[in-house]
Amino acid sequence: MGNRYSRRVFWGVLCGALVLAWIGLMLYSFRWEPYWLKVERNVLAFEGSGRVPVGLKIVQLSDIHRSDIVPDQYIRECVSMVNGLEPDIVFLTGDYITGRERWIEGLGELLAPLEAGMGVWAVTGNHDGGEWAAVRGGPASPGRVREEFERAGIGVLENESIRLQRAGVPVTVVGMGDLWAGRFDPQRAFRGIAADEFVICLTHNPDTLRMLRDYPVDLFLCGHTHGGQVCLPFVGAALLPVEDTRYSGGLYRAGKGFAYVNRGVGLLRKVRFNCRPEIAFFEVG
Repeated sequence: MGNRYSRRVFWGVLCGALVLAWIGLMLYSFRWEPYWLKVERNVLAFEGSGRVPVGLKIVQLSDIHRSDIVPDQYIRECVSMVNGLEPDIVFLTGDYITGRERWIEGLGELLAPLEAGMGVWAVTGNHDGGEWAAVRGGPASPGRVREEFERAGIGVLENESIRLQRAGVPVTVVGMGDLWAGRFDPQRAFRGIAADEFVICLTHNPDTLRMLRDYPVDLFLCGHTHGGQVCLPFVGAALLPVEDTRYSGGLYRAGKGFAYVNRGVGLLRKVRFNCRPEIAFFEVG
């Protein structure tokens, strides 16, 4: 009798603990982690003295996905955190809205407070307009996003480049049109760029990395994957919207330089586990 009672108590306590653990895990994954911002810091060392802008501080903000589950106040917190890092330059790598075109209105005003001495530069993603977005009820063209950004003082690059300077050292920024939007054109984007330039390439989808491997790039900055949003122990990212699943998130070697795949700050579904939203910071060493 006593042993049976003890076993019932044991199993009752165990089941109760498991239920509480499950509830805690759900609350963490659906309520806490989706908005628990993290700054990922990276120091990048490049070859070629004289052509490398040593000390350049870069911040990348990606996949904001403004929507009902990514509220404006949270986006303002992201902007404030970026400014607190005091970057020389800020890069935005696509997917600023989710689904409906109505989320574009006021987007520029939200991001206008971003501050950087060398400017704020952006490319668009598959949610921001084009073939992929249009068939899902989104904008048919990224033109409205571009207009919003340009009114806010944010430069948008689509298959084009711009040459900047940091302490007298040239820095070339190349911005790609989005792959899924049917606007990706590397031949146009890299026209006139020499092999000895220091080149940063903004490309939303990391599936483009294999298509750009023969172009002279020191640093690729990508987004799109959200890191999978849910990363299970011993399994990894639960869902990656790419063909090349090697590039789920983080820093990789790419040719003579590096590629970084940003987990983004926003969400498509209100859940993250073991995959916190991030703002990426880079210092050229």
